[in-house]
Amino acid sequence: DVCSSDLETSVEKVALLFYKKSQPDEVPVVVEITDLGTPTKVNESETNYKYTVTVQTDELYSGEWYLYAVANYDKQFVHVSLDQLKTMTKAQMDDFCVSGVSELDIVETSVLMSGKYEQEDKEGTITLKEGNNDLKGAPCLVLRRLISKSIFKFINGEGVTFIPESYELHNYSTSSTLMERK
Repeated sequence: DVCSSDLETSVEKVALLFYKKSQPDEVPVVVEITDLGTPTKVNESETNYKYTVTVQTDELYSGEWYLYAVANYDKQFVHVSLDQLKTMTKAQMDDFCVSGVSELDIVETSVLMSGKYEQEDKEGTITLKEGNNDLKGAPCLVLRRLISKSIFKFINGEGVTFIPESYELHNYSTSSTLMERK
């Protein structure tokens, strides 16, 4: 069994999408990473993990790039097709919405996450140079879940005993933009 904290933080595969800054209307260079190695914990008081990966491709060349990441894209609860991502321009990626199933229980080993490289002084771009590039930052790229976890805790007041017999959820969202917006 996968406990909920593992489910919420598990990264099983990642697709990195690079958009050339001078050509954001072009399709991205996509690098699939299925071997993420062993993550390290960012700090003991949080459930955030850091992955270090090596990207090898002949399709990237020196210059300014926008970097996007989508993890666990092939799950059923909320998913997106990698073939679909490969055809999207940067603007389409920024506006793309995904929908989840109406089931409330997640029975997957991980959930869809996404993120984009953003740093104030770089306008969200990274600079690649010829040869090896070491993209470290604080942080380099943060993945966020597209689903939230809501915990309802009912507490009885003094002299009151309340035991819920049933519950219903209304007007909850089953869709979200793939990339976080400001």
